[in-house]
Amino acid sequence: MKKILVLEGREGIGGGQIITKRICDALSSEYDVSVFIPGENNDISRLLSGYQQYHYNLIPYANGKKKMKDYYSLFYNTFHIYRVLHKLLKEMHFDLLYIQHQNILPVCVLADRNFGIKIISHLHVIYIDKRARDMIDYLLKNRQVKRVLGVSEYTLSQLSQSNLQKSSILYNPIPVKEKVNINYFSHRLAIIGDVVEYKGHRVLFKAMQSLPEDYELHVIGNLVDEEFLKILQSFSFKCIYTGMISNVADYLVENQISLVVIPSISPFETFSLSMTESWALGIPTLATDGYGMKELVESFLSLYRDDMLFTRGNEVELSEKILSLYSNKQLYQEISNAVYRVIKEVLDERIFREMLLKEISSIV
Repeated sequence: MKKILVLEGREGIGGGQIITKRICDALSSEYDVSVFIPGENNDISRLLSGYQQYHYNLIPYANGKKKMKDYYSLFYNTFHIYRVLHKLLKEMHFDLLYIQHQNILPVCVLADRNFGIKIISHLHVIYIDKRARDMIDYLLKNRQVKRVLGVSEYTLSQLSQSNLQKSSILYNPIPVKEKVNINYFSHRLAIIGDVVEYKGHRVLFKAMQSLPEDYELHVIGNLVDEEFLKILQSFSFKCIYTGMISNVADYLVENQISLVVIPSISPFETFSLSMTESWALGIPTLATDGYGMKELVESFLSLYRDDMLFTRGNEVELSEKILSLYSNKQLYQEISNAVYRVIKEVLDERIFREMLLKEISSIV
């Protein structure tokens, strides 16, 4: 059985790390999968506990625009981790290196010079900083990088033409669940994700203020920015903060959430798991008209584009679309059925596994 080493670059758990687990699960049906991860006895090691693990230390980078210290961290990480990875590649035989986080790309390309192992790089993020973007694009041109997979067309749009020629879209997989019997009249909404400015909470909170009193918002996610949280708490409507919870799907069902809103104002949203995992339950979504959210709706649900998307940062339009959706039960049910169908027919884990294994078999 051929061996694949999946390289991850983050200790904590976010959407990308959930996808890492799903990728490992898909690959393990036909390959011997091991993982190369930062740190030990942490969130990522527990998530991937079912696989052979090799560990390294990593200085984390800042999110968004890179600062000078991030470039110092890059050089330190590159040469420090290089020794660990080079030793591993020398002692163990792998047929493919699967880069699941681009933090590890420079090290992987450098360490692989002596071994010539084929590389697949899976892109999940947009690099706003031009220097970081140019560096990633340059490294992806390396002859050992045989394939670049992107979670959306939007993600791949940052690549040069030469890298686009060896790229393809592989939308993130979503487990199909039983379609829930939603209480259309619950008027319970949810926003899912870390409580930080760029996730667009403020836009939704402003929209909520103009809704009737029986509307209720559930804020699901880590309370990361305490100062921003204080601003949100100054708004006056019924709001429940859950903090980080382990099973969002169960929470949505148990609390009769009937609408999920993704009001992000950030270009980092290349693919919205909050959106698609809600679809897997048959729960309609409203999202910012941009980035990966716009691509998903326009690609698979173009008939309902005007009902499911609103202009970035426009709380008035958002509140109008919330009220419009709740005032038309037939439309609500149509969208509920349509989003659930997209998961079953396009984004199901089984379909993802078949597509991924096809990509791998063409390389190794």
